[in-house]
Amino acid sequence: MPTRKAKEPSESASEAIASLEERVDAIATAVMGTEEFAKTANLAANLQLRMQKGMAGHMARQLALFNMPSRDDLTALAERVMTMDERLVRIEELLARLVIAGDGVSNVAGNGAMANGAAAPRPARTRKPKPKVAAPSTAKRTSSDKGASAKRKTTKGATTKRTTKKTAARTSTAAATRAT
Repeated sequence: MPTRKAKEPSESASEAIASLEERVDAIATAVMGTEEFAKTANLAANLQLRMQKGMAGHMARQLALFNMPSRDDLTALAERVMTMDERLVRIEELLARLVIAGDGVSNVAGNGAMANGAAAPRPARTRKPKPKVAAPSTAKRTSSDKGASAKRKTTKGATTKRTTKKTAARTSTAAATRAT
């Protein structure tokens, strides 16, 4: 009597899986190889595409109703930002070349600081401080002097001279505007 060797569990499992794959493959080939299946698959794909387009249009209308950007708007915006970023990089490269060509050494570190770590020089001061208003003179004024900075006021027959900072500032500003 010949002795039978017992099969290992992994061998029997792999054989079962292989026979199952063969049967499923035969059934799938029989079903998917037909003309009706091709038409049905094409119809399902077209239906899915139309539903996606309809949902995208509906979502775009809803977002427009709430004044929010759609996916297409965000995509277009992202593309514009990318092109602006590329332009900015090219401009920075050109500026760096100009700086190198101008003095032989590039001082541009990319963030406004000097390459050696020192702060960038401040621009020249172009705005001039306001001129100081001169104190009113104590010299006696003649009748031909018609300065607006000193007003004469008569109180009970006496003449007094009143000058305030506001009137002096107003007259100097008025005179400066007339001179220009």
